[in-house]
Amino acid sequence: MQNQLTIIIGTTMKKLRQDRNVTLEQLSLASGIDKDRLEIFESCKERPDAEELLDICKALQISISDLLDVKSN
Repeated sequence: MQNQLTIIIGTTMKKLRQDRNVTLEQLSLASGIDKDRLEIFESCKERPDAEELLDICKALQISISDLLDVKSN
């Protein structure tokens, strides 16, 4: 069963990656996270742990709030 946070992270991660024209292979190299694991995150089957979140954000040059799709009011 997918929870809402897993879905938000996976779908936002994929969109931001694609918006930046970054392939999964490139993200894998930049983040140090296996490509297959990144695919699992993007398909919303699992969510990254805190360390992986930071690595993904650094590789995509985004903030964690961007990845969590947090909107400021």
